[in-house]
Amino acid sequence: AYILKAPKKEHKEGRWIEIYMRWVKAALKHRIITTIAATVFLIGSFMLVPLLPTGFIPPDDLSQTQVQISLPPGATFEQTFAAAETARELVQKNEHVKLIYTAVGGGSTGADPFAPSGAAEVRKATLTINMTPRDERNALVLAAAAFAGVDRVFAIGGAQAVAALAYGTDTIPQVDKIVGPGNAYVAAAKRRVFGTVGIDMIAGPSEVLVIADASANPDWVAMDLFAQAEHDEMAQSILLSPDAGLIERVFASIARLLPEQPRKQVIAASLKNRGALIQVRNMAEACQIANQIAPEHLELAVTDAVPLLEQIRHAGAIFIGHFSSESLGDYCAGPNHVLPTSGSARFSSPLGVYDFQKRSSIIEISASGAQNLGSIASVLARGEGLTAHARAAELRCEK
Repeated sequence: AYILKAPKKEHKEGRWIEIYMRWVKAALKHRIITTIAATVFLIGSFMLVPLLPTGFIPPDDLSQTQVQISLPPGATFEQTFAAAETARELVQKNEHVKLIYTAVGGGSTGADPFAPSGAAEVRKATLTINMTPRDERNALVLAAAAFAGVDRVFAIGGAQAVAALAYGTDTIPQVDKIVGPGNAYVAAAKRRVFGTVGIDMIAGPSEVLVIADASANPDWVAMDLFAQAEHDEMAQSILLSPDAGLIERVFASIARLLPEQPRKQVIAASLKNRGALIQVRNMAEACQIANQIAPEHLELAVTDAVPLLEQIRHAGAIFIGHFSSESLGDYCAGPNHVLPTSGSARFSSPLGVYDFQKRSSIIEISASGAQNLGSIASVLARGEGLTAHARAAELRCEK
């Protein structure tokens, strides 16, 4: 696979960036972010923007560097390439929203935001990848960006990346819309710049809600709960079932499987703080609770999911049946995996083509049409006390 290659730059300030980032991580780890510390963090973040190893990557550099990609067990390069080509075909045309930007960290979302942006004919697609103190690059992310037809890549991340893309800098152009997930600082920054640029949504911690009956495999359910809980300690994993026996079996599976997990401490903290195994009266009550929670991911691990699906009104993505693991949606199944969280599925939808399109109303009125509409507009305008509005319509009615 061929990737976009960022220009190499030596930065004497790199050591200061590394020290700063270590301080931030230590502060977060020991929960010492006070008002003063938070202020220092924000000031430091914006002061470091000019020092970051950013680099504009033109499309002509697409084939500069060849990298080797290790495929998952059982996957062939042909399968991987076919999936990449499908994404590439969606990003050939370029119009509509002028410029978009998406942030890609190290999580499962990857280059997901680019497929719908391409289908919507975005004129320029800009990607940012997280800066590291040693100027490291994730070859898989860059390869995915190349396949998806990304126009340019900047090595900058966090709230400062949102600010740079929203307002523009000497080296980073201003964009029209910012999409893609991030941490709490990124979410706060997106909220702050909304109005100056468009955004997709304010993403919160990841979450899954599983509705299961007695036919569900308890190991599968437990692992699906782990798959969300391992994101971070604030992730939410909930099981709803009318079957007390299944809940007991899932609890036993959690106790047995948790010690084997590399991220067991994060999973345990997440399940303790925001996890729950809940016995409901029946499936109707489970669906009612699901609609109140409006989860990011909803799994229907039941024998017959269709009757339940008809009762679900609010969910980011719905996974139907025992074999529809949410983790498949993370990487290779479903229209897109940038989803509404924190109950926002009540009024928001997954990231899609429509997020990169906008509409303009086009009005052309003939002379006879102005005669018919003018009197209506005049009455309404005078009723509001807007005389100039009324006269603008009336003048076109006069012969």
